[in-house]
Amino acid sequence: MNVAILCIILSVTATISLKAQVGRIIYTTNSGQLAIAWSPQGDRLAFGGYDGILTLWDVAADSVISTIHASTGAINSIAWRPERNEIGYGSGDAIGIWNTASGAVTELHGNDKPVNCITWSPNGKLVACAGGHGRKSFRIWDAEQQQQLLALDTTFDGTGCNDNVVAWEPGGNGILAAGGCGWMGIRYDPTAGTELGHLDTWFNNESLHASIRSLTFSPDGTEFATGHFTNLINIYDAATLTIKRQVYADSDNYEHVLAWSPSGTLLADGNRDGIIRIFDARTMVLLHAFPAHYGGVTSITWSPDGKRMATCGNNFMVKIWDAETLTSSVAGPVVGESMMSIEPNPVRERLHIHFAGISPGNTTLLLTDTRGTVVLAAGHEMHGMAGEDVMMDLAGIPSGMYVLTAQLPGGRIVRRMLEVLH
Repeated sequence: MNVAILCIILSVTATISLKAQVGRIIYTTNSGQLAIAWSPQGDRLAFGGYDGILTLWDVAADSVISTIHASTGAINSIAWRPERNEIGYGSGDAIGIWNTASGAVTELHGNDKPVNCITWSPNGKLVACAGGHGRKSFRIWDAEQQQQLLALDTTFDGTGCNDNVVAWEPGGNGILAAGGCGWMGIRYDPTAGTELGHLDTWFNNESLHASIRSLTFSPDGTEFATGHFTNLINIYDAATLTIKRQVYADSDNYEHVLAWSPSGTLLADGNRDGIIRIFDARTMVLLHAFPAHYGGVTSITWSPDGKRMATCGNNFMVKIWDAETLTSSVAGPVVGESMMSIEPNPVRERLHIHFAGISPGNTTLLLTDTRGTVVLAAGHEMHGMAGEDVMMDLAGIPSGMYVLTAQLPGGRIVRRMLEVLH
């Protein structure tokens, strides 16, 4: 099956900043972290990753409460069970359920692996998962009886789909599952345990532009957002399943992960470029952008009161951010980062920057640390060629994480996150 991918550069005029955001590193692990979730009470975090270790963290005490090691491999997804001290997780072919009070672990096996995502029904009785490449990669379980209730065929022309995400709408009346062939929606009554019928099924739909990586509902359940393996982010009306808003995010690194704030006003987006972007969910105007995790952001979760945000990534770190400062800004129009590439990354003594499709004129280059302090500045005269290369000497720059900002002719700005190693 051929999927057409469009390369589109977005130009947005908004007040955004890569300054004044320093996430507090609360934990450094021995492997990349894939999932993180804040407890409904807001006092604990759960996170896990490639090493199969699921960690329970005390937010106030800044310490580990306990850990378990999944018998089925990497922890791909985490979801707290409503009204209980239990954490659900997806790993291998299993949905794991960890009772954090007793320490007991229950595993529901027989799902297509890997289980990429799990979600609980609002009453906490049912758990759904999505994943794998087979014909029955979307499933619903009765967690109390440990019984599988539904295995949904997600094939298209006989080809199995790799379902990446599943989300239960806050009202509990339906589930939306997203996969490599597009997306599908079904209605399922969590109280009676009966399927009410399919809402719709779209495969290889042009509005989706390839596979869905992330799906999140607005707190009131009236809308849901999808992040794709392209620059695309869609906002849907949950009742009519029509696209209400759409944006091509400012990145040439895909695999967007999304998280809607508890207030419903903000939508957080992270992806492989390591930068988190905060959008006004009502307009999809970009409000803020800041570097978070070198190697890519893999998961984002908001605290229940919306005052903090926790993230994890491929750089082995778990961070907490002060969400109340996410609107601090410095004015400046922004364009797609695909106009500026860095080879290699990480870099050592010499930074090689390649520009594509730049108009003639002077370009200012600023290298700043993650606190926004300028450590190197340079100017370059662009000649308007198809591709131009610029070199910067980094011999005197300490090892660490930096943001390269280029103010291009015409006032446009592009940014890339990079790591310096000596």
